[in-house]
Amino acid sequence: MLDRALENLQRINPVGVTAFVLAGFITYGARYITTVVLKVPNHKAFKVMVVLKVLGVLIGLFGLYTFIG
Repeated sequence: MLDRALENLQRINPVGVTAFVLAGFITYGARYITTVVLKVPNHKAFKVMVVLKVLGVLIGLFGLYTFIG
């Protein structure tokens, strides 16, 4: 059983895992990225946060498809 688990771990696509991690940071850190990193004014911050969150979801979907395939 341990050998099967090790075989499954070896088959994991590192690009998919990297995409998942990047998507998590972008999606959950959208407010921090908007206010601190990009220094967007408050009246435009909501639109930028929404774009970042959508980008994070798309990267996560890419990671899902490369992770599975």
